[in-house]
Amino acid sequence: MRNEQSSTLPDNRVDSMKLLWISLTLIILVTAVLTFVYSLRSRKAEGNDRPRNRAKMNMAMGSMFIAMAGLQAFALPTAGLRMVLLSAIAAVGLYNLVHGMRQYRRIASSESNPS
Repeated sequence: MRNEQSSTLPDNRVDSMKLLWISLTLIILVTAVLTFVYSLRSRKAEGNDRPRNRAKMNMAMGSMFIAMAGLQAFALPTAGLRMVLLSAIAAVGLYNLVHGMRQYRRIASSESNPS
Protein backbone atom coordinates (compact mmCIF):
# COMPACT_ATOMS: atom_id res chain seq x y z
CA MET A 1 0.00 0.00 0.00
CA ARG A 2 1.28 3.39 -0.95
CA ASN A 3 1.85 6.12 1.63
CA GLU A 4 -0.51 8.93 0.66
CA GLN A 5 1.37 11.58 2.65
CA SER A 6 4.49 11.24 0.48
CA SER A 7 2.85 12.79 -2.57
CA THR A 8 -0.51 14.30 -3.39
CA LEU A 9 0.13 14.13 -7.14
CA PRO A 10 -0.76 11.13 -9.28
CA ASP A 11 2.15 8.82 -10.11
CA ASN A 12 2.29 9.76 -13.79
CA ARG A 13 2.47 13.46 -12.93
CA VAL A 14 5.29 12.85 -10.44
CA ASP A 15 7.19 10.86 -13.05
CA SER A 16 6.76 13.57 -15.67
CA MET A 17 7.93 16.23 -13.20
CA LYS A 18 11.03 14.14 -12.42
CA LEU A 19 11.70 13.75 -16.13
CA LEU A 20 11.31 17.50 -16.65
CA TRP A 21 13.63 18.23 -13.72
CA ILE A 22 16.28 15.80 -14.99
CA SER A 23 16.01 17.14 -18.55
CA LEU A 24 16.38 20.77 -17.47
CA THR A 25 19.31 19.87 -15.22
CA LEU A 26 21.07 18.08 -18.09
CA ILE A 27 20.43 21.04 -20.40
CA ILE A 28 21.92 23.39 -17.81
CA LEU A 29 25.02 21.23 -17.37
CA VAL A 30 25.62 20.75 -21.11
CA THR A 31 25.10 24.42 -21.95
CA ALA A 32 27.33 25.51 -19.06
CA VAL A 33 30.14 23.36 -20.45
CA LEU A 34 29.50 24.68 -23.98
CA THR A 35 29.53 28.27 -22.70
CA PHE A 36 32.89 27.67 -21.04
CA VAL A 37 34.37 25.92 -24.10
CA TYR A 38 33.23 28.59 -26.57
CA SER A 39 34.44 31.33 -24.24
CA LEU A 40 37.92 29.81 -24.16
CA ARG A 41 37.88 29.27 -27.93
CA SER A 42 36.86 32.86 -28.61
CA ARG A 43 39.69 34.19 -26.46
CA LYS A 44 42.28 32.12 -28.33
CA ALA A 45 40.80 32.52 -31.82
CA GLU A 46 41.74 35.04 -34.47
CA GLY A 47 39.84 36.50 -37.40
CA ASN A 48 36.26 35.39 -38.02
CA ASP A 49 36.57 32.51 -35.56
CA ARG A 50 36.40 34.89 -32.60
CA PRO A 51 32.93 36.37 -33.31
CA ARG A 52 31.63 32.96 -34.43
CA ASN A 53 32.65 31.41 -31.10
CA ARG A 54 31.17 34.35 -29.20
CA ALA A 55 27.89 33.87 -31.06
CA LYS A 56 27.88 30.17 -30.13
CA MET A 57 28.70 31.11 -26.55
CA ASN A 58 25.75 33.54 -26.46
CA MET A 59 23.41 30.86 -27.80
CA ALA A 60 24.59 28.35 -25.19
CA MET A 61 24.36 30.91 -22.39
CA GLY A 62 20.88 31.98 -23.46
CA SER A 63 19.70 28.37 -23.48
CA MET A 64 21.24 27.90 -20.05
CA PHE A 65 19.45 30.94 -18.59
CA ILE A 66 16.11 29.83 -20.04
CA ALA A 67 16.60 26.32 -18.64
CA MET A 68 17.57 27.75 -15.23
CA ALA A 69 14.45 29.91 -15.14
CA GLY A 70 12.34 26.92 -16.16
CA LEU A 71 13.88 24.67 -13.54
CA GLN A 72 13.30 27.23 -10.80
CA ALA A 73 9.74 27.83 -11.95
CA PHE A 74 8.86 24.12 -11.89
CA ALA A 75 10.93 23.09 -8.87
CA LEU A 76 9.67 25.49 -6.24
CA PRO A 77 6.36 27.21 -5.48
CA THR A 78 6.02 30.54 -7.24
CA ALA A 79 5.23 33.91 -5.71
CA GLY A 80 4.82 37.36 -7.27
CA LEU A 81 8.37 38.68 -6.84
CA ARG A 82 9.84 35.30 -7.67
CA MET A 83 7.94 35.20 -10.97
CA VAL A 84 9.21 38.69 -11.83
CA LEU A 85 12.81 37.60 -11.21
CA LEU A 86 12.36 34.35 -13.14
CA SER A 87 10.83 36.30 -16.02
CA ALA A 88 13.82 38.65 -16.00
CA ILE A 89 16.26 35.71 -16.11
CA ALA A 90 14.27 34.11 -18.94
CA ALA A 91 14.21 37.44 -20.83
CA VAL A 92 18.00 37.78 -20.53
CA GLY A 93 18.33 34.21 -21.76
CA LEU A 94 16.03 34.84 -24.69
CA TYR A 95 17.95 38.00 -25.58
CA ASN A 96 21.27 36.09 -25.51
CA LEU A 97 19.82 33.29 -27.62
CA VAL A 98 18.37 35.62 -30.26
CA HIS A 99 21.45 37.87 -30.32
CA GLY A 100 23.74 34.86 -30.74
CA MET A 101 21.63 33.45 -33.58
CA ARG A 102 21.59 36.82 -35.38
CA GLN A 103 25.32 37.23 -34.96
CA TYR A 104 26.00 33.71 -36.19
CA ARG A 105 23.75 34.21 -39.25
CA ARG A 106 25.46 37.52 -40.04
CA ILE A 107 28.90 35.91 -39.87
CA ALA A 108 27.81 32.93 -41.99
CA SER A 109 26.27 35.21 -44.65
CA SER A 110 29.36 37.46 -44.77
CA GLU A 111 31.56 34.39 -45.34
CA SER A 112 29.36 33.08 -48.16
CA ASN A 113 29.05 36.54 -49.83
CA PRO A 114 32.48 38.19 -49.48
CA SER A 115 31.66 41.50 -51.17
